[in-house]
Amino acid sequence: MDRDRIEFAVRVRYVTMKCPFLREREPIQTDNLFEFRFEDLKADTLVVFELVYRPLFLPDRERTRAPVPACLETLPGYENNVFRFNQTLMETVGRRRGFAARERGQASL
Repeated sequence: MDRDRIEFAVRVRYVTMKCPFLREREPIQTDNLFEFRFEDLKADTLVVFELVYRPLFLPDRERTRAPVPACLETLPGYENNVFRFNQTLMETVGRRRGFAARERGQASL
């Protein structure tokens, strides 16, 4: 399969999945919905943890946060998908995801 067909298939799948997701999340209160990129979670897990956990006023934040660094230590051998899309496709997806974040009044990380 050539790269153009792969990119087209990704765009079709993205739209196919994103539309139902947008409908399903509609009844969720904006302040109870948090979206973030996997890359941001991987780059600074504890920052994302705080961005999600603190505004929800969940109990036992410190107790819940405590094991996170130890868990992260177990991941160094983990490899992400090595297939890389070209920058144009990534920008297209980013713009579409940005629309979803802006629609809910959320900023991208």
